[in-house]
Amino acid sequence: MSRDYVEAKALEALKVAEGDKRRAARILQAWAEEDGRLKSALVRPFFANLCGFAVQRAAARAARPARAKPASGRPALDAVIQALGGGKRVEVDPGPVADEGPASVKHQRTLKVLAQAYKKRPNR
Repeated sequence: MSRDYVEAKALEALKVAEGDKRRAARILQAWAEEDGRLKSALVRPFFANLCGFAVQRAAARAARPARAKPASGRPALDAVIQALGGGKRVEVDPGPVADEGPASVKHQRTLKVLAQAYKKRPNR
């Protein structure tokens, strides 16, 4: 029954959103915040996995050693701020120069995919 209730509400949200799936999902989410029965029916199939994930994350965080913070927090940033405040010139090491050779085939393919995805995105 709860599956039927969720499906009916999802279809109703799609109708209200005039077929826009993202908008329908946001509408369904808003309804679930107000309707405990709907929220429970939506979450029920995933509840065991959510609990397992919460326990796994907590165990991983507990097993991690505590990180010691540096004495001054951000020494490089502190040095820049101090130099800017005193009018001193700051030398920043940009690191090693990248290889000037051609990009790998994999890199070229990745850039093409990113460019195509950027072209396809809706205008804002």
